[in-house]
Amino acid sequence: MARIFVSYRRQDSAGHAGRLYDRLRAFFGSGRVFMDVEGIDLGADFTEVLDERIIGAEVVIAVIGPNWVSASTPDGQRRLFSDKDYVRYELATALARGIEVIPVLVAGAEAPSAGDLPKELADLASRQMYTISDVAMDLGMARLIRGVERSAARTREMRRLSPRSRSRFRERWWARLLLLYEPAHPAMWLLHIPFFACLGLSVLTPVMIWATGTGGEDRLDLVLALFYGMSVWLLVIRALALVLEPDSVVSPLRRWFLLYSPPRAMMGIVHLAFLLMVLLCLITPAPLVQMIRVQSNDIARAILVQVWILFVILTFVVREIGASSDPLRPVLVEPNLFARSFCIWRPQRVVAWLPRIVYYAACLLIFLQVPRALADSEGNFGNIDWEQNRGLLVFLALLAAIAVSARGAARAGEVGWPGARAADPVQRAKSILLLYVPWRWEGWVASALFFLGLGVLVASTASRAATLTLLGMKPAGLPALAVLSLILIACAWSWAQLYRPPAHWNESRGDSSAPG
Repeated sequence: MARIFVSYRRQDSAGHAGRLYDRLRAFFGSGRVFMDVEGIDLGADFTEVLDERIIGAEVVIAVIGPNWVSASTPDGQRRLFSDKDYVRYELATALARGIEVIPVLVAGAEAPSAGDLPKELADLASRQMYTISDVAMDLGMARLIRGVERSAARTREMRRLSPRSRSRFRERWWARLLLLYEPAHPAMWLLHIPFFACLGLSVLTPVMIWATGTGGEDRLDLVLALFYGMSVWLLVIRALALVLEPDSVVSPLRRWFLLYSPPRAMMGIVHLAFLLMVLLCLITPAPLVQMIRVQSNDIARAILVQVWILFVILTFVVREIGASSDPLRPVLVEPNLFARSFCIWRPQRVVAWLPRIVYYAACLLIFLQVPRALADSEGNFGNIDWEQNRGLLVFLALLAAIAVSARGAARAGEVGWPGARAADPVQRAKSILLLYVPWRWEGWVASALFFLGLGVLVASTASRAATLTLLGMKPAGLPALAVLSLILIACAWSWAQLYRPPAHWNESRGDSSAPG
């Protein structure tokens, strides 16, 4: 939880600061929010207490009212430019120490410009301002609390990764990864020495067992068990070293494994779940190999491998969910290849979940049914009967078209491209039937999939017997074929809306132009 310092002017915003302090204390706890009215004992040195509280704070909230900038001393000097002004001292100290400062505008106050601030506080003018209205106090506080959580987590991470003066942080990344450096504290040798021992055993012991013939027929099982056992211990020890002795050199590795404090406690559960799933991914291959060896056919072996691959993919999905709350992650960063492939980001619209669900279901069905399509009647991959499996192959091809269209529809739902909406009924009908020139080549793919689904639907409805014979399907599969074709039509049409031409479109040149 965050440690928060509330800075304000009593003559300017005491009432609003008090309400804000009460809300923050109710959410974060009374011991984690400091305000001068209740946070300083009688007779205590005011300056020393401020220094202690600001140094220990992770977030400083600057409450700015209408008179925050113009407040003046009895001799007419503006308080903000006075060396004895405590508000200036609080904020300047926080900014100098790299503590997150969140300006909060209350009572209709306007954001101060850089010219209104002394040079120590000029950085405030470029920061995002939070506005809390008396009418929508609850909504403004909910937004502020989310910002405070993220800012506090960012301060903790920056402090943890702050530069050290010792030369041990100048080694190369591979030396840091293998703990080939002098630890900052002698007690850290308790991690370094077991790490070197496990590293040596994981390399030498399997080689010696295999070379000397120890274990007889079970040598492979023994080698795999020792190798995986030592590897797990290596990862555990290295993870403890990352947590107890972090630095900026190995920060990317540490952040990839989510070994940092998340802004919210709930995300800590996601981080822990990811680490446990990674551990399972590493220790399950050895027993998986044993289970594969005792199976009677290739289909059963493929199912075991599929289950493991699905678990690995799910592990990466959990990792992307946890990484989304990284306080040091830029807000406008593009999703990585894995996240883009599986659409792992929070949609802007609720309706965007529908094509995603269709996409996930189609991908899962394809993944599970591919071994069956490539196997013979005995469940092996040796002799494939393409004629017998023709119906299943058509089914998989239709699912693949649905997966591509659904992913495009999910993206189209996020973008919300309006395109051209013709007033003429004929032009509107052509637009609905996708009879136009798309403004990008991907639009032709969407249109082709739309007409493919339309053709399958018409064929399965008009001439059922001929369609079943051509596709090699049984009569029971006809309703499923019609449903899948409808889903394909809907997804492909939604995807094609992303490539509807702009209002002013020159089809001869294939570009858009402004009206003359």
